[in-house]
Amino acid sequence: MSVKRFDQLEQNIKDALNNITPEPDNAVWEGIKSDLPKASAGSGFNWKIASAISGVMIIAAGAGIWYNSDSGEVTSQVKPNESVQELKLSDSKTELNSTETESKQKGESASGNNENNDKTELAVTSDQSVQQEEDVTENSNSTDETALAREQDVVNSTDLLVSENADETVEEVSTSASVGESMVEVSLTDVCQGKAIECRTLSGESAVWDMGDGNRLEGYRIMYHYLRSGEFMVQAYQPNSDGELEAIDDQVEVTVYNKPDAGFEVIDANDFGRTETQFTAHEASGEHLWKFSNGEFSNGNTVGHRYRNKGYYQVKHVVLSPDGCADSSTQNIRVSTAYNLMAKTVFNPNSESWLPEGLKEEGLKFELKIFDLSGNLAFSSNTTDNTWIGKTESGKDAREGDIFYWMALVTSPNGEVNEYGGNILIISR
Repeated sequence: MSVKRFDQLEQNIKDALNNITPEPDNAVWEGIKSDLPKASAGSGFNWKIASAISGVMIIAAGAGIWYNSDSGEVTSQVKPNESVQELKLSDSKTELNSTETESKQKGESASGNNENNDKTELAVTSDQSVQQEEDVTENSNSTDETALAREQDVVNSTDLLVSENADETVEEVSTSASVGESMVEVSLTDVCQGKAIECRTLSGESAVWDMGDGNRLEGYRIMYHYLRSGEFMVQAYQPNSDGELEAIDDQVEVTVYNKPDAGFEVIDANDFGRTETQFTAHEASGEHLWKFSNGEFSNGNTVGHRYRNKGYYQVKHVVLSPDGCADSSTQNIRVSTAYNLMAKTVFNPNSESWLPEGLKEEGLKFELKIFDLSGNLAFSSNTTDNTWIGKTESGKDAREGDIFYWMALVTSPNGEVNEYGGNILIISR
């Protein structure tokens, strides 16, 4: 204890003693006087005064003068209007052990250590209720144990505050860590002309989108088609507190590639004596796929196809550019002459043999049969080396003006079987 606080303690004790006015009843004083030894005449010692001083000291000790280490004040457990109910003194020496409240954390009260049969009993009526922490002056009955509990509450409160602050710190770190993340998202940065891209804000809030080609759209999510190729910078804006648009993220570069030209030209099979219908793509680069609507397909920028039957067909052309962009187109075409194995309809046995040119292609399997007007079989073959020379099966020569009919079953390399047929007119030998 410092000197300053010790002086304050001494002054508080004095003030407390000055404020105590003990008023014991007469019966108590009579008991005290009867137990004291009679004073001899002329001894000069005033027992009445000594008894009074002793009483004051006993009452002060019984009142339990306590020093409040928190406030620096001395408080008494005896209220001003309360009196001592019982006080007995024995012949033996009474020892009052005063304990220091600062060294006791459990709030032990001062007690008398009496070893004789007659003990000094001190009954003190005191206010044992503990007042709230905000009224320090009236909290005269709080013990060291209560003060210790309050101190523990303060520690717990401090720990809770530190824990809450720690949580806030973690949250702030987490928030600051996400500051560098993107605020917008663009679905594609390499796109073909005419293909849609999606732009959206990750916060779900609406934005103004500058698409870099002179167009602006508004919304939290937009779909956009670029109509021309090139490189475009997409920028998202949102209004600030002054209503002015501010960029909310970095620009996103979008590269748009040209869409290939899927158009094509058609040359009919009858033009220039062709046996096939020819198709030529407008754009030679890239990959090309042709669909002829009769179940057959082909590849290449220029292809020919033989239609077995006359009629109208829808041809589809699909092209894939080197940049990976695709496009397609379709045309309706008319086939005026059916493909009939390029077989001749007029035959002179004196100058040549007869076999459809279409059957001479490598890899084809076929079965050819020729009949006269009566339906009799005149000739048959399944190899390109065996051609008809204009004789019947009996060995007779065909005459000029005779008409024969032919039929061929052809198996293509993919296993498809087609039937062809026509007539043959025999001319002069």
